[in-house]
Amino acid sequence: MTESVSRIVYSFRDGPLPPDEQRNYTITLSPRTVRLVVDSYGVILLDRTFRLGRREFQETVSLLLRSIRTMDRSGEMADSGCTGGTSEHLSVHGTGGEMLSGSVWHCGGQSTGDIEGDLGVIARVIRGLVPDFDRLLSSTLEDGG
Repeated sequence: MTESVSRIVYSFRDGPLPPDEQRNYTITLSPRTVRLVVDSYGVILLDRTFRLGRREFQETVSLLLRSIRTMDRSGEMADSGCTGGTSEHLSVHGTGGEMLSGSVWHCGGQSTGDIEGDLGVIARVIRGLVPDFDRLLSSTLEDGG
């Protein structure tokens, strides 16, 4: 099944902050590249692509497929009254289209969404495939957007 995966997309959406502090990012993995795009309210601040080994990609796919499932929670996604917060989205694409897609919203110390499994572990692994991820993200704040 790992061979049929062609792309993994992980996105983090920051909460409502002033534009010079707010950072969203998307990391896209393919068998040969990892791409990081950082934005603030739609303005692209950084767009970098790096080489990725096929083995690293396949190991990430394997971990993800063992660790994450999506569920239909449409009836449970009622408005909790919380405003702001952050969100994460994960999608896995294959040659035949989207294979898995889900989101988690974090607000007021609570998390809700349609992903079952430890998205935090997967997110750390994916961020770890971006060389100097923390420095790159910080550089967009230092540049003032």
